[in-house]
Amino acid sequence: MSLCVAIIAMHHFTQNDYRFYLDKLKQASEKHQCDLHAYVLMTNHLYLLMTTHKREALGETLQTIGRYYVQYLILLMAYRHFV
Repeated sequence: MSLCVAIIAMHHFTQNDYRFYLDKLKQASEKHQCDLHAYVLMTNHLYLLMTTHKREALGETLQTIGRYYVQYLILLMAYRHFV
């Protein structure tokens, strides 16, 4: 078990982005056995304080969130392009 702090640069968040990201963060941390203790969502980055229960848990969690979020951004940009 280890305590991890992650600082992640992101594009500029909106309220919908925050909701989507937090939902996926909850799902991914439960799936990969991470306890989320605290988070700070800024407009262009975020901080996570987590405890992992297996060695590869942090990487797997962040990778899962990244995959969901990239898909979300692609769909969002495609939508904005056609509107």
